[in-house]
Amino acid sequence: MKNVSTYEDKTNIMYSAMVEATNLEKRFTNVSKLVANFRSSDGTVFPATIAEVKNKISPSGKGLINVWASVPKGYSTANMNLLLGEAVTDGKLSEGEKAVPDSYVNPVSYWLPEEKKDVATKLAKLELFPYTISIDKISTSIADSVFTLKFNYELTKEKLTEINTEGHNLLLVFEDGGGIKRFEKKFDFKDFDVINGESTQDEDTKIRLGKRENFKIAIPDSGLIFNTHFLKQYTLSVYDEFQGQRKLLASQKADWFITTD
Repeated sequence: MKNVSTYEDKTNIMYSAMVEATNLEKRFTNVSKLVANFRSSDGTVFPATIAEVKNKISPSGKGLINVWASVPKGYSTANMNLLLGEAVTDGKLSEGEKAVPDSYVNPVSYWLPEEKKDVATKLAKLELFPYTISIDKISTSIADSVFTLKFNYELTKEKLTEINTEGHNLLLVFEDGGGIKRFEKKFDFKDFDVINGESTQDEDTKIRLGKRENFKIAIPDSGLIFNTHFLKQYTLSVYDEFQGQRKLLASQKADWFITTD
């Protein structure tokens, strides 16, 4: 069991577990179809959805299986466990994308690890399984009626690991301490592994695997220049967003017009 995460909106929470499956065979193979349920300490069962790994797993490689369920806000997820069974369709093990499970066999119960809920104060080594991102040298500027946020980043990925990243975004939220400027910018996980062959690095507006200096987010704002004497400090936050719900990973405060370490 890799980790658990809680994503929130105003009314519900999305409780998610990341299950690690290792291919012990000497050939590429698919992850078996599974059926999942979360069970709370009082016996309540929450049917779960599984994001199936679509690519075959290499020998000794890993597949990260994302399992999640919607849970009422305020409901305790402490001591939750995960029930996983092999999916069955019409009396046979489910195979192929179109197979709809009607039951399961060989159920196994897994106790889940405690969720890491600490919010970092620096944007360094933030885990977005199977990725890790670090952001530094953050700066702000205003020129020609355009506000620009600039930073360096490094995005890495755990080797020989396959995952279905549908619905996952890296979300940056910029908030001025005085409420003068705020914006959000999403970066889809599916773009992380894509090699950009259509534009130069300076023109590329998506985050990719590897290191990048002076990455820019530019936003037209003709009125911001008139408020510069009010701009003192801001906060840049990083969220893991899944299915529109969010988990805050880190928030770093910085001064306007000064480059951070």
